[in-house]
Formats: sequence, structure tokens, C-alpha cells
Amino acid sequence: MDYASIAIEIIAGIIAGNAVCAAMKQPALSTWSRTAVGAAGGLLGGLVFHLTAGESAVSGALVDIYTGGFGGAILTPIVGALTTGMLRHRH
Repeated sequence: MDYASIAIEIIAGIIAGNAVCAAMKQPALSTWSRTAVGAAGGLLGGLVFHLTAGESAVSGALVDIYTGGFGGAILTPIVGALTTGMLRHRH
């Protein structure tokens, strides 16, 4: 995993996380929050994939886009739902 792969995964996570939140009727996260969570999801998605599949198994920019986008698209709504649940529980 080189720096280019990490950058691609983070960017794909940001795009996917923001796209998923934009599609939601009531997004629970602000723009900065969903960008940060999308970036973290992209990085974690790529990291998990590369750790489980191995470096030599599958590589390339397209795989980095898919794994980063998947991680960002999954983590962002989860964090949004948890945030909404905590805010509702608080009042």
C-alpha cells in the first residue's frame, strides 16, 4: 500500500460518504463531519481489504476506488445514525 493508494481511498471515501448523506432525507452530520468520517471510512475500507486480501492478490487504482468508496459509504451513515440516536437520547 503506497501513498497514492491511500490518497485514492481517502478521496473515494469522501465522495461516497458525502453522496450517501446527500441521498438521505435528513442527514445527521454536517458537511465537515461527513467529509472526515468518509475519509476515515475510505482509509479503513482500503486497509481492511489490503490486510485480508494481501498486497499481491489484487491491486490497482480501480480496487482502491472501490474499497475506499465502499468504506466511506458504509461508515458515514452508521456514524450518522449513532449521532442521531445519541442526540435523541440526550433530550
